[in-house]
Amino acid sequence: MCCAPRRGRMQQFALWLACIRTMLIDELKIASKRMPELVKALSTRDMMDLENSGSESVTGLLRAHGAPEFLVPRDLGGGGGSLLEITQIMRVVGSRCPSLSIMMTMHHHTVAAIARGMSSLSGGAACLKRVARERALVASAFAEGRPGADTLDSTVRCTQLDGGAGFRVVGSKKPSSMSHHANFACVGVLVDIGGQTGRGIALVDRALDGTNVSDFWTSEILASADCHCLKFEGVLVPHGFVLVPFADGKVACREGLVVAHAEIVMSCLFQVLISASYLGMATRLCESVLKKRGGTSAQRVEILSRLESAAAAIYHLAASVEKSDISAYLLGKSMLVACNTAAQIEYAVALSVKALGGSGYLSSKEAQYLVLASHCLDFHPPSRQVREEIIDGCYTELI
Repeated sequence: MCCAPRRGRMQQFALWLACIRTMLIDELKIASKRMPELVKALSTRDMMDLENSGSESVTGLLRAHGAPEFLVPRDLGGGGGSLLEITQIMRVVGSRCPSLSIMMTMHHHTVAAIARGMSSLSGGAACLKRVARERALVASAFAEGRPGADTLDSTVRCTQLDGGAGFRVVGSKKPSSMSHHANFACVGVLVDIGGQTGRGIALVDRALDGTNVSDFWTSEILASADCHCLKFEGVLVPHGFVLVPFADGKVACREGLVVAHAEIVMSCLFQVLISASYLGMATRLCESVLKKRGGTSAQRVEILSRLESAAAAIYHLAASVEKSDISAYLLGKSMLVACNTAAQIEYAVALSVKALGGSGYLSSKEAQYLVLASHCLDFHPPSRQVREEIIDGCYTELI
C-alpha cells in the first residue's frame, strides 16, 4: 500500500517525459529533481522567445529558478550540489535556452572555483554566503576578446594601496556575461606591489564605486547572455578579496602556486560546464531531426553516437574533477574533452542540417540559430591552438 503513491508519481513522471519528447531522459530526471521550477519555466516557453526576451528576463530565470547557491558548500548555507548534477543540468538548459546556459555556466563554475580553489581568499566565504542568502550572481571576468592573447594575461591592473589596506583595480574585461546584472565579478588581474608584478585574482563587489559597463556584444546570437565590457575605473577592493602571488611584498613560491592552483581549478570547471552547455544546443538540433525522422536511420544513429559519446566524456570528466585533486593532468584532460566536444558538435550539426534538408533548415529559425550558437564553443578561450598546446604539454610530461 505504501508504494502505491510512489508508483503513481513515477507513472505521472514517465507520462510527462513522453509528452515533452526529449532524448535527455536521464538529464531531465536530475534537473526535475534539483531545479523543478526551472524545468517548468523552460518547458512552457518557446526557445526563440526565451532567446529574444532580453538579458534582464533571462537573468531573472537564473536568479529565481537556476539555484545560484547550488554549488555553495552546505556549511556556508548553500545547496552542496554535485558537479556531475550541474553538468547534466547544463545540457538540459543549453537545449532549452542557450543564453541562460552561458550565464549559468559562468556563475556556477566561478562559485565552485571560489569554494574549492580559493580557500585562502577570506572574502570568498563572504561572497559565497551572499550567494546562498541573497541569490547573488557572480560573473567570470578572465578571458578577453584579444586575438592571440593568453586567457590569463590580463590588462586589468591591481595596485596595492599605501599601507596595504587594499587594492585599486583599473582596466576592462570584454566580453563578460551578466555584465549588467552580476553582483560580483571574479577578475584575472596583474597585481602590482612595490613595482613587482604577477598574476592574481580579484573578487570585485559590483556595488563598489568605479564599476561600469559599456556595450560590446553586437551579434544576435546569445545576445541575452549579456556579454559586454566590464570597466574598473579605480575600484577600491579590500585586501581579503584579492589573491596575490606575493608574501611580504615579494614574489613567493607558495603564494604563486596558490594562484596557479586556483586558475587550474577554475579552468577545469569551466571546460566541463561550457562543454555541456554547447552540447545541449547541438542536442536540441538533433532532437528536431529525430522528431521529423529526417535523413536515414544510419545518419540519425551517427548523429546520436557523436553527441552521446561526447556526453559520456563530459560526465566522466565531471566525476573525475569532483572526486580528485585537481592537477595538470586534469587540466589537460579537461582541454581534451572540450576539443573533442567541439569536434563532435561540428560533425553532428553538419549531419543534422543535411538530415533536415534545405526546406526543413531554411524554414526553421530555431535550427538556424542553433547551428550558429552551437559552433561558439571554439570561440571561448583558450583558443584551439592553446588548448592543443596544453594537452600536448600535460600528456607529454605524464609519459
